[in-house]
Parts: sequence; C-alpha cells; structure tokens
Amino acid sequence: MRSAPTIEVCWMPRGIQQDLEELARDWEPLEVGGVLAGYWNGQAAIVTDFVGPGNDAQHHRYTFVPDDEYHVDEIARLYRESNGATTYLGDWHTHPSGTARLSPLDKRTLRRIANAPEARCPDPLMVLFAGSGHRWGTQVFTLGATRSLLPRSIVPVELRIF
Repeated sequence: MRSAPTIEVCWMPRGIQQDLEELARDWEPLEVGGVLAGYWNGQAAIVTDFVGPGNDAQHHRYTFVPDDEYHVDEIARLYRESNGATTYLGDWHTHPSGTARLSPLDKRTLRRIANAPEARCPDPLMVLFAGSGHRWGTQVFTLGATRSLLPRSIVPVELRIF
C-alpha cells in the first residue's frame, strides 16, 4: 500500500522553471542542481526562490555534488531578507539525457534531508529536470506519510506552474 504524500502540490513560477531549465541546458551533458526556497501552505509548497550550484559544486555526467556551504549561506540570507517567511523547501537537480526517476542516491539524499535536524525540513521536495536541449521534463517528489515503523516511501507531487 502506497503512503499518501505529505505535500500534494508544488507551485512554481514559470520564470523559475525557465531559469532552472536554462541552467540545465548550460551545464548539459553534466548534472547541475541547487536548492529551492519558499513557504508551505497546508499540503502545498510554494517556490519563491532558487539557489544555483555554487562555485565549489562538482558537476559530473551522472552525479552532482552541491556546494553545501554556499547553499546554507544563501538560504539563511533569503530567510533573513524575508523576515522568516522564506525557508528551505528541498533540492533540485538535473538528469541530462536521462529519465525523470530518482536514482538510489537521490532517494537516500531525500531521506537524509528529512532526517537532518539542521535542515528543518521533515518533508523536503526533490525536483528533477530530465531531458536535453530545449526538451526538459520536470518531476517533483517527497516522502509519503506513514503510520508504521517502515521507512517513508517516496511519492510524486503534482507540479503546477503559474
């Protein structure tokens, strides 16, 4: 039995989606990624900002290693500038010429974020851009709610572009 998502929909401005796709094209055939910021509204995540990879990120054909220090600093800046309204929502990255399915590493990362007290994000999003050139598909994932001792399953989240 699949568990229900804790977050049912992710709202993302068209401009942010386009900026992320542009980064995907710029870095292709290597992976790129970063973090998403915004706010929660019930079972919806509203993306208001994104942070790119950072200067110390490592880009490879099948993996991306983020510049964690840069991301922490940028999320803290966005939080301060918004008087606490904008917070960390999760990560985004690309699978150039790949599929919009999470790899085993992506799944471990999503669970690690959820279990990291310093992330302050028990229900993180993982937004994945898969494709090439001017054709990129976007899929959003989170962890499902559970009432058992089993690990939370990874479930898709509806993406709404506005």
